[in-house]
Amino acid sequence: MRRAVLSIVLALGLGVSCAPHRKSLSFAPRLRHAVFRTTPTTLHEDPKEVAGALVAHLHPDAEYRVRGDSYTDTLSGTSHVYLQQYVGGLEVLNGKMNVNVKDGVVLSYGDSFANDTTNIAEASAVDVHAQYCAHLRSHVEGLQQQPFRVQAPLLPHERSHGQLPSSADIFQHQCSPNRVALASTVSATLPVDARVAALSFMIHATTRDDTAAFLAMTFDAQIAHITILSAAQDKLNDWSYTLQNVHGTTEGVKAKLAYIQIPSDDAHGTLLHSVWKLEVHMENNTYEVAMSTDSPSKIISVLDRVLDSPLYAAPQGPEQRALDPHSHSHTYRVLAWGVNDPGSGQRTNVTIVPDRIASPLGWHTVPITHIPSVMDPRTADDWDTTIGNNIFAQEWWYKWERPWWTRYRPTSSTPWPALTFDYTYEPKGNRDKLNEAQTYVNASITQLWYTANMVHDLFYRYGFDEAAGNFQQYNFGRGGEENDAIILNAQDYSGWNGGNFEITPDGKSPVCKIFLWSRSGPDPYFDGALEADIVVHELTHGLSSRLVGGPADASCLQSGEAGGLGEGWSDFLTLLVRAGEKYEDLGMGVWASGKSAGIRSHAYSLNHTMNPTTFKYLDDPAFAGSIHRVGEVWANMLWGVLHRLISTHGPSPSLFPPEEPDETFYRYDNGTRPVPRHGNTLALQIVVDSMKLLPCNPTFLHARNATLQADEHLTGGENACDIWHGFADRGLGVDAHVIHGTPVDGSADVHVEDFRVPLKC
Repeated sequence: MRRAVLSIVLALGLGVSCAPHRKSLSFAPRLRHAVFRTTPTTLHEDPKEVAGALVAHLHPDAEYRVRGDSYTDTLSGTSHVYLQQYVGGLEVLNGKMNVNVKDGVVLSYGDSFANDTTNIAEASAVDVHAQYCAHLRSHVEGLQQQPFRVQAPLLPHERSHGQLPSSADIFQHQCSPNRVALASTVSATLPVDARVAALSFMIHATTRDDTAAFLAMTFDAQIAHITILSAAQDKLNDWSYTLQNVHGTTEGVKAKLAYIQIPSDDAHGTLLHSVWKLEVHMENNTYEVAMSTDSPSKIISVLDRVLDSPLYAAPQGPEQRALDPHSHSHTYRVLAWGVNDPGSGQRTNVTIVPDRIASPLGWHTVPITHIPSVMDPRTADDWDTTIGNNIFAQEWWYKWERPWWTRYRPTSSTPWPALTFDYTYEPKGNRDKLNEAQTYVNASITQLWYTANMVHDLFYRYGFDEAAGNFQQYNFGRGGEENDAIILNAQDYSGWNGGNFEITPDGKSPVCKIFLWSRSGPDPYFDGALEADIVVHELTHGLSSRLVGGPADASCLQSGEAGGLGEGWSDFLTLLVRAGEKYEDLGMGVWASGKSAGIRSHAYSLNHTMNPTTFKYLDDPAFAGSIHRVGEVWANMLWGVLHRLISTHGPSPSLFPPEEPDETFYRYDNGTRPVPRHGNTLALQIVVDSMKLLPCNPTFLHARNATLQADEHLTGGENACDIWHGFADRGLGVDAHVIHGTPVDGSADVHVEDFRVPLKC
């Protein structure tokens, strides 16, 4: 075996050891039997009993658990029940159901439960990774690459604006033949326990070829060095083991045995494959991965969610004072809400009284009982810096190992309770660009803090509250998991020309990184924190990842169309925030990138010449592996829906609902749920509601149907024709459908367009 490993190592060509782009792996088997049904069915009264009755009808012998993150929407009254399938006490990782219930009626449901739980895969069953790579290779070899501008994180030494990796780049990340051969060779003759599975995965996941070669050459010694401990249980997972000392990881690898469904030869059938489910933390990634338990251990499914360490609350002392809601005002010198970037308007001093419904304690207060235990003990709940119940904002210059709570933050120039954050932003050229950017970091962090808290309060008022899985240290007894405020980094050193949001399940803090943007010549760096669409885009990933498939499942916008929906919602909600009373085409990242169309292929437009994207564009080979490009198609469809709703209902000058509902913002139909009366506010409510209805890893067709159903629940379907026209204009009409190719990814799918609307429209 050692000779075989050595030959592969030599093939890697290790003479050059330059650091590559941040590497990311994501692929999984697709389940052709998975469905999303929207036909109402009456069963029982209790939502969980209703869901149980539905399971008994569809899968009479199924073993399952009702997940603890099931909840009843405080705005709509709809209950969202999430169920996880088990076989013989082991979780079926992609066996999920979501059931949407109101007044004892099943409004809709998604179902990917395995139908035949006795059909266990042999070791020679479908090689998901190999199939995925074979189809991706066909695109690499079959098309002339067309690089495409997007927000693509770069390394510090790569300071020119980047391009989206081509299909060849994606293939090299996901499918390096030498990495596959190394991992297969070293584990070919070993019983696959959790250690072998974890180390085999690390050979794929490490960014460096020389590290992969080192792991392969020292595989037996590495295995002996790994310590297996019993895992501490948490509310979100029943892990069996923690593996310590796995090379290249930043904390213990969590592991448990499970099953995963893989496609069978039957058109809609599946086999159960035994796997090790692993949670692997690295410097720039956190992976949720399923590795086969047979030799050699292969990747069956992998999701990069780059999860940061959870923030546990400090122990509660015996004499903590009760906190009453308060409404102190604070002043920030920022680009006010609605001003997208320094090229669109001036920074001004904005005095804010935070929304008392969304942020009852304001933005700068965290109960002592919910301050992360890693931070200095305090005797007060109120902060005069950028720390609060929703957001922890700070710089992230260099030294990734330096913990976030020790980082620099600006301090108010006035004492509590009337805080003031007034800092200049006057970047100059012809100097050390990085040092220049750091001179205005106070302004950068203040802007991030302001924008992120505004986003928190806005999304909260449209239904992204505690029960739905929002991001807060303290939940005021309103449900959901606590201790998961967003860790928000300004001028993050780990990348350039973009940003990212590291999705997490409810109860675990995500990290959002906002980067500097580089230009050639003497121009100073452009700071992504000062371009609102970049920041809102990243924060919207938190919204969509918690709402689709339920707050506790961070794997539901994984890849392909589902990943594209996540990117599309993030773009669309930034567009909705920016849309004024007078229509204009809008680009993403125009100021930071210096590109007239921004960082997407086209500006978002109702004009088919300016933006020609339609449903059929998902067949373009250049889309292979690019969830950003898929997202452009979805966002532009929603852009069309938005403007039809605005044409019918007019625009609201503000997206923020009043704290005391009034008839200028809402209309009231027979004393039921308030309905936003303007097109832009109505669109925001419908889109948020639609996410809550969707199953894990939805498609465009699922999302279109959920959008229509959300309007049906909210308004009785009065906007159905506007919504249909918006989708049909871009090819997602009544008879649009997909002819599926490979069961592993969407690269061989054929998207059949239809531009028709229902006869009633």
